[in-house]
Amino acid sequence: MNPFYITIEQGLHGKVVVIDAGGNDGAVLELALKLKARLEAAGAEVLLTRENENDVPLPVRCALINKLSLEALKEKDHENAAELDELIGKMHSVIRDPGSFAGIYFNYPFDFSYEREIHPDLSKIFEYQEDPLIKDNFLVISLYPNAPAATAAAAGMRQNTADMFFMSNDIERNRKYYNYYSHLGRSYYFADLLAGDIGRLGFETRDIRDNHYFMLREHNIPGILVEKGFYIRDTSKLADIYAETVSYYFLVTDEIYPRSLPDARPILRNLQGRTVILDAGHGLGNTNIYEGYDEQVAMLKLALMIKPRLEALGAEVLLTRADEEYVSHGARCARINKWALEALMAEGAGDAAELRRLIKIMEDVIEYPSENASVYFNTPFDNTYTRTIHPDLQRIFEYQGDPLIRDRFLFFSLHSNATGRPINTSANGVEVYFISNETQGNSNYFTGYSNPERSYFLGNALLEGIIRLDMTNRGVKNYNFFMLREHNLPATLAENGFHTNPEDRAKLQDDEFLSALADTYTERVLLYFDLYDEMPDIWKF
Repeated sequence: MNPFYITIEQGLHGKVVVIDAGGNDGAVLELALKLKARLEAAGAEVLLTRENENDVPLPVRCALINKLSLEALKEKDHENAAELDELIGKMHSVIRDPGSFAGIYFNYPFDFSYEREIHPDLSKIFEYQEDPLIKDNFLVISLYPNAPAATAAAAGMRQNTADMFFMSNDIERNRKYYNYYSHLGRSYYFADLLAGDIGRLGFETRDIRDNHYFMLREHNIPGILVEKGFYIRDTSKLADIYAETVSYYFLVTDEIYPRSLPDARPILRNLQGRTVILDAGHGLGNTNIYEGYDEQVAMLKLALMIKPRLEALGAEVLLTRADEEYVSHGARCARINKWALEALMAEGAGDAAELRRLIKIMEDVIEYPSENASVYFNTPFDNTYTRTIHPDLQRIFEYQGDPLIRDRFLFFSLHSNATGRPINTSANGVEVYFISNETQGNSNYFTGYSNPERSYFLGNALLEGIIRLDMTNRGVKNYNFFMLREHNLPATLAENGFHTNPEDRAKLQDDEFLSALADTYTERVLLYFDLYDEMPDIWKF
């Protein structure tokens, strides 16, 4: 697995990427060709504005881009097929005879009086390009060197800087021409992602800013222009990084940002300083066995697959059980609470004496769960729903509401599902649980959980990832399971398929599927820490 997670094997079917190899530099074209091959291997449709060293005029390049997007709209039986045909024909005239038509439809040569207004036909094309089919599935990447290749080669340069540009509606020189570009957030977001990724090859992004370059100005599709040094030994590595960034961009904008994108912000590409707790459900003597499948074995195997993936990204990973030995629910939650309190102690936060006292209480539960778990936790569960939380556990929960804990920790409880008897072998799919302050049966016990929104978002992100593995979506649900109720961390409990269903069980017994599932958990941890704080309200209560 790529230690920076994202791989394009997740698939880019239905996505269209336009790669504009600018300038006359051979390294740029080499990068474009390698990137094209990688994206096509992942299922994307890729258009190169030039495929060899022959120059292609800028108006022809943008006409190709506009024509391709209009053809995509027409293919979905757009009701305005006749008008689309007419606009396609006008872009084709630019491609066929740029000398005669480029100046008609594009601001070319550029009007330095800044008085020119957009041609009505191009404005109409821009309106069509606001369609979700284009917004959600198209991306334009213009690649340019930021120094002449000959100059760089003569100087023995290995340039390591880059500038990223996107189109905005705040460019003074473009206000009269057009200021209704639709995809500023998406374009900036892709630039921000790419800036972080190419840093892994030693490139420093000097700036991400708006600019009215021709290749940004004359279409209305999410896209960026990159000026950077390509004088490096291995363009293959650079193509790999571009490809994975494209994949990550589409993944995030498809699932996590259906309506809006963040303002300028750094994008997390590792998990340094984060702690993920993995709870492999059950254990020897307390498991679910069906048709040769053992839940505690499979979920421990999954946890042990996830752990090194997250550690490779810099996360601290803690296991409530590291082998098949059974660990009681009380001891597990005591460990979780103890780890969070110790993290606060290490940061010098809170009242040290009180933290030590609370840690000692949790240690006593871990050592003697049969005597102490029922004192501090709601176990056995009070089916009269009258029990209230122990004051010491409530104090622990208050400490866990500290941003030092909330922003650092995540908890996953890993399970597989079964139906009640008689067994219904047709029930299948994945469901994910979280706890909220409206959870049924918990209103007297505790209603001050700090992280229901975070847990709900995490549950949605996780479920959306797992169903990509051809699993049925059974939804994100609110329930007061012990492993969600007795701590106050952002948390989910996932039933990763029904082991009573033959198809789900076959997958859960397949190491290849478990490996893909471990990749999914890793990916969703990254997405969560990257993006939660910027989530639009549609993902929150």
